Amino acid sequence: MIIHRSMLTQRVRVTWAIAAKDIVGALKNKNSLGVLFSCLFIVALYRMLPIMNARLEPSPVLIYDAGDSPLSIHLENSSVVTAHTGYDTQEDMLQALAKGDVPELGLVIPVGFDQSLEAGNAMPLTGYVAYWLSDRQAEEIRQSVEAEITRLLGRPAAIELRADRGYLEPGPDGAGTQAAMALVYSLTMIGISMVPHLMLEEKQTRTLDVLLTSPASEAQVVLAKAVAGLFYCLLAGIVILGINHAFVVHWGLTTLAVTCFSLFVVSLGLWVGIKVETRAQLSILVWPIFIPLLFPMIIYLLGDLFPEILTRLIVVIPSATMLMVMGHAFAGSVTWGTCLLGLGWILACAGAALAATVWLVRRRDREEEGRARAREEAVTRRVSVS
Repeated sequence: MIIHRSMLTQRVRVTWAIAAKDIVGALKNKNSLGVLFSCLFIVALYRMLPIMNARLEPSPVLIYDAGDSPLSIHLENSSVVTAHTGYDTQEDMLQALAKGDVPELGLVIPVGFDQSLEAGNAMPLTGYVAYWLSDRQAEEIRQSVEAEITRLLGRPAAIELRADRGYLEPGPDGAGTQAAMALVYSLTMIGISMVPHLMLEEKQTRTLDVLLTSPASEAQVVLAKAVAGLFYCLLAGIVILGINHAFVVHWGLTTLAVTCFSLFVVSLGLWVGIKVETRAQLSILVWPIFIPLLFPMIIYLLGDLFPEILTRLIVVIPSATMLMVMGHAFAGSVTWGTCLLGLGWILACAGAALAATVWLVRRRDREEEGRARAREEAVTRRVSVS
C-alpha cells in the first residue's frame, strides 16, 4: 500500500512539474497570448455594445394593456420611450421581457385604470424587469418611465416594481444567448488555437522526445498538457463569466459545464498539436475543425429556420450541446437529466480525443525508438566493415 501511494505521489509530482512548465511557458508565447487576449477583447466588446447603444436610445417599455387604456397610445407616440404593445396575455409580455438583452420595463396597465384616473385616484401601474438587471438599473428605468407617464397624463403616476423578476425558459434564445455564444466561441478558439502550441513547441525543440525518455509516461505527458490547457480555458471562462455574471442563474451547472467543455476543446487541441509539425500546418488545420463546431451553434440558435429533425440532431455536436446546457444555466428552471446527459456526452468526446492523443504520442515514441535503433545498427555495421 505504501509503495503504491509513493508511486502515485511520484506520478502526480512529475505530471504537475510538466504542467507548471507549460503554464509558465505559454505566458512567453506571443501566439498563445494573442489568441487569449483577442478572445477576451471580443467578449468584452460585445457585452458593452448593447449597453452603450441602450443609453443612446429611448427606454424600451413592453406594455400589457388589460383594459385598452389610451395610455398605451400616448406611450406609442412618445419620443422618450419605445413602446411595444400587442401582447395577448401578461405571460407573453413577461416572456418577451425575459428575452431582451437591454434594460427594459414590463408595464401592466390594469382594468379600470382610466376610470380611477378620472375619479382622481390614480391606480398604481405594475412594473417588471428582467432577472439580470441590477437594482440600480431597475430603479433608473422605473423613474424614467414614471416621469414620462406623469408628463403624458398631466398628473402624478406611480409604477410599483414587482419583486419577482422575469426569468427565461430553457432554450436557444434570450438575454443570455449572446453571452453563451461568446463563452463557447472563446473556449473553442483557445482550445484549438492556443493549446496546440503546447505540443508543437515541444516537438520543434525536441523536448517531447526528452520527456518521453524521462520517468513520465505518454499518458502523463498528455495529462500534463491537458492540465496546462485547462488552466487557461478556465481562466478565460472565469473572466467571461465575470463580465456576464448577471445572466447566470445556476452557478453550479455553469461551473460544471465550463469545466467539461474546456476539457473537450483542450483534448481536441492536443490532438491537433500532435498531428501538425509546423505553425503553417496548424493554421490550415484549425479552420476545418473550428467551422464544423461553429455552424452547429448557428443552426441551434436559428432553429426556427431549419427542419426540426436537424435542430434535434445537431445537439450531438459538443459545441451545440454546450449551448443547450448554458440555455438551462441562464434559465429559471433546469432539466437536470437533459443537462447531465449532455455533459456526459461532452466528457465522452473529451475522453476519446485524449485517448487518441495518447495513442499518437505512443506511436511517435515507438517510431523514434525504431529510428534510433536503425541508426545504431547502421553505425555498428559501418564499424564492423571498417
